[in-house]
Amino acid sequence: MSIERVNYFDRQYLHLEDFTDEQRYHIAMRRRHNISHHTWGIVEGLEPTIVDGSPHVSPGLAIDGFGRELILEMLQPLPPQAFVDFDTNELQVWIDYATTLTNPPSGGPDGEQQYSRRSEKPNVRFAKPDVNSTPRMPSSVFTTDRNFDATQTPPEDRNWPVFLGTVKFNAANIKQPYSIDLSQRPYAGLVGESVLAPSGSTRLQIGAEQTSDPNRFAVFIPASATDPRLAIHQDGTVNIRGETTMRGNVTVTGAIDVGVGPATSPQPWRIYRVQQTDANGMAANEMRIEMNGGGAGKNQVVIGAWSTQDSKFKPCLTVQDDGTVTVAGNLVIVGKLDVNPDNMVPGTLSTEAKAFVASAAMTGFATGRGQVNPAVLMQTPGLAPVALVAAPTAGSQFKEVASLIANPDEKHLKDFAGMLKSDYKEIAARLKRFLD
Repeated sequence: MSIERVNYFDRQYLHLEDFTDEQRYHIAMRRRHNISHHTWGIVEGLEPTIVDGSPHVSPGLAIDGFGRELILEMLQPLPPQAFVDFDTNELQVWIDYATTLTNPPSGGPDGEQQYSRRSEKPNVRFAKPDVNSTPRMPSSVFTTDRNFDATQTPPEDRNWPVFLGTVKFNAANIKQPYSIDLSQRPYAGLVGESVLAPSGSTRLQIGAEQTSDPNRFAVFIPASATDPRLAIHQDGTVNIRGETTMRGNVTVTGAIDVGVGPATSPQPWRIYRVQQTDANGMAANEMRIEMNGGGAGKNQVVIGAWSTQDSKFKPCLTVQDDGTVTVAGNLVIVGKLDVNPDNMVPGTLSTEAKAFVASAAMTGFATGRGQVNPAVLMQTPGLAPVALVAAPTAGSQFKEVASLIANPDEKHLKDFAGMLKSDYKEIAARLKRFLD
């Protein structure tokens, strides 16, 4: 059937069907708009509620699957007797499109032609839950109507109810036996590719008009921007541009890819990647965790674990903004330990550390494989070797013990001997027998 509207002209003789067709045209076009530019469902209100102890439905508006408006103008009660009639403690609430002829003439013959108005008042009703029905696909809708769209003429005489919610009855709760469940209510939506704020400050894109556009959802600020602040691509990739603040936990399933960014200004309390080029033009990538500087050691990056025994967080590794690194626990080194003597900070070693260093020194002297960096000996008061590696090979900063013996430093040797005599008398005595 083609879409037709009345064509008026001068001195035209109008029949009843001309006025009827005029109404039908405008009604049908409005309903087509309701289900083409929007999706059907609840627009506002129409909530089951408890008023004065009994179930009611609040005023509101919904659009059914044929595009017809269902307008409830006043609070409407629901019959509590329905729980007895249906013999159930749970009933669903639905609203149907309905019309009624009104304003009959005060006299004259009966018949539809004599009524001057048609009232569009929806029918609100209780129904038992139907296992074959869902809020978006009521079982009472004809199978042939379930794919109804705006190219078809909306009917007047067929049913498409809209689900409003569920009312439950509990006779044991004398104070308030009724409760409301508003889950699964179908709501009306918009159909379109973009939503533009009248101010031009924001544009929302849904879908893509151009096949070359990878965006399937995007937010542009301002509306004229070419690059979206937030974009979800066709392949599911999510891109966010600009500073982003997350409030709450963030769960990532998969990898986090950190792109190369600038490092020309402070980036406190950030994790980022930069690419540096050395004097030879070779590029090196750095993954940085940057603290706020200038805190005199008060700003820290801490790696640790929650202690169930102490009921608190306990650090394992702490890095302070003044360069101090603290290891709380055992330090296990797999590989080579390099010490930069220019950055050595004097400190006091524990008894266990002193024992380890002395033991390593003795092992080195006895086997000829110990390696001592003479440039950093005696940096710790009362202890000679603060950088000692008992290993077959040494880094470029270390020299063989033989080199120290061949060209000894009087002060370091004297302090080292003093340390052995004061802290390790037995070792000193045994070493003296080897030297005599």
